[in-house]
Amino acid sequence: MKKILTLFILLMFFSYCKAKEKVTILTGSADGNYYKGGMVLKKILDKNFDLQVMESNGSFQNIEDLSAGKADFAFAQFDTILVFVGMGGEYKDKVNKCLAVAPIDNETVHILVNNNSGINSLADLAGKKVAMGEEKSGTWITTKIIAKTILDVDVNAEGSGFQYMEDAEALKKLIDGEIDAMFLVSAMGTPLLKSVDADAGEKIRLLSYTKAEIPNTLASRYIAMTINNGTYPWLKEEIEVPVTASFLLVNETVTPEKLEAIGKLIYENDDAMDEESNTFLSRGKEIALKQIDIGIPYHNSIKAYLKKK
Repeated sequence: MKKILTLFILLMFFSYCKAKEKVTILTGSADGNYYKGGMVLKKILDKNFDLQVMESNGSFQNIEDLSAGKADFAFAQFDTILVFVGMGGEYKDKVNKCLAVAPIDNETVHILVNNNSGINSLADLAGKKVAMGEEKSGTWITTKIIAKTILDVDVNAEGSGFQYMEDAEALKKLIDGEIDAMFLVSAMGTPLLKSVDADAGEKIRLLSYTKAEIPNTLASRYIAMTINNGTYPWLKEEIEVPVTASFLLVNETVTPEKLEAIGKLIYENDDAMDEESNTFLSRGKEIALKQIDIGIPYHNSIKAYLKKK
């Protein structure tokens, strides 16, 4: 009897210690909102899944790597998704392998300028020294779109003035006056900008823009949103900026059973995740259903789950 009891206890122990299924997600830099969102998701999934949170350069690289099967999930901006679609061919094939799972917080197009740069409008960025994030990041893609559409400038052309630069480095150089401006596409309230003290407002500011500066050709990618005074310690005024939607994407090869289990955990906990990060959205189910209705390509398993709720 004692042996049977011991065997039973051992079986229960090994059942409890059964390895959780490994899942991977591509995020962004370790100090960014995508990475923070990945860590919040890891806690939510922890009971059933071992989520490996992977750093990356951001949206463009995430779509390339996700489509190649280098991860199960990834975060990406809507404007970057549309760039892949617009390039057609192999790029469109890549993004077609990446399907939406959940909406996440809008990504704000922060354009910071040095107060001595002479930049007062988007057009004034021409000919200036401008940091555009790291190659294959979402910030890089957004900068390319805005520079080409509004300034008719190819940011990768020699002499354009636009340069690759890691966000923290760019911010330091901007404050020191070594560059004139920097783009940073991240959720509103991004920790990097919150870490800058109030005195920096004497040296830098966020560039506001008018709706007339964003042409109709970009209307499907960006909407206007207000950043309130005090959102960042150095921000002393209310300004209007463009924002783009963002999504959690899944590789099409992830099994429907696994995806539904993960999707269920996300949507049942989206309120709690929204409180803990600037990544996930409360009322996620409501937002996702509206996006499905306008044709955003959600995975069939997620559509079925949401529509039966």
